[in-house]
Amino acid sequence: MVSRLRDGQADSLKTIRFELVARLRARLTEIEDAIFARARTLSESVGEEDPEYVAGLRATVSESLDFALVHIEKGEEWTGPIPSTAAEQARRSAQAGVRLDTVLRRYAAGDRLLGDFIMDEDDRFPSQDLRKVLRVHGPQVDRLMAAVATEYMDEVLSAVGCDLTAEEAATLQPMPWWGGLIVCAFILFFALLFLRLVFPETFGVSQTTV
Repeated sequence: MVSRLRDGQADSLKTIRFELVARLRARLTEIEDAIFARARTLSESVGEEDPEYVAGLRATVSESLDFALVHIEKGEEWTGPIPSTAAEQARRSAQAGVRLDTVLRRYAAGDRLLGDFIMDEDDRFPSQDLRKVLRVHGPQVDRLMAAVATEYMDEVLSAVGCDLTAEEAATLQPMPWWGGLIVCAFILFFALLFLRLVFPETFGVSQTTV
């Protein structure tokens, strides 16, 4: 009896996810424009008006949004590849001197905006089911942001000569103060991400299964 009830609830949520994503895709241009506009407000003067950078940001918003919608539709078991544009834009940001915290704040802001659009559907779907969809989607956002941070730091470390020979490396100067801050921010980000995954209740994340 309990098993049948749980199966019914899972099927119901699966249907809700499918219909929810269909409705969100009907507003895809609106959602994408809103996220892109929000990302542009989190800008810096360094390199951010370059047409290639702006075009890359737009493409990243588009592909990352599609990535999120596919995950929501397919459920928490889906672990598709990280969008290639996200990796490329992370490296482009490092090259342009855009701070890592700015890059990650854009993803967090985009996730919050998508959450707002999802909760706007509470007149059609039960709000508790929409909140469950958001909770299940949270770890996937963390995975995307972790991959982006890794790509960013790989570019930073490459730029300071981590691929040099031993003789060449011996001539390097100590890392500048801002480089140390970036490395520290990178380590802290992954430490917080690890703690969130290990102790989800502490961070208000429910381990809900679909």
